[in-house]
Amino acid sequence: MVWVSSSSSAGGTPPYLAPYFAAKAGMDALAVVSARELTRWGIETSIVVPGAFTGGTNHFAHSGRPAILSVSLSIENGPYKTSQMM
Repeated sequence: MVWVSSSSSAGGTPPYLAPYFAAKAGMDALAVVSARELTRWGIETSIVVPGAFTGGTNHFAHSGRPAILSVSLSIENGPYKTSQMM
């Protein structure tokens, strides 16, 4: 059995991704527990964790923005100001 995870399951700093990080961490826990159970039947498991993509992707090209401009500006000028906002 092969699980495809994410290096972000350990957490990260990009804004608005906490649900994604939590889902990947939960999947990793499920993979570990499943591995312990399935090994009794000789079924091997692996968790594949691709490295971070620093370029060449456009994951957030169509992501939403807050409807209220002041909210959007407060987020963009907040703690993530030095981060690249997509």
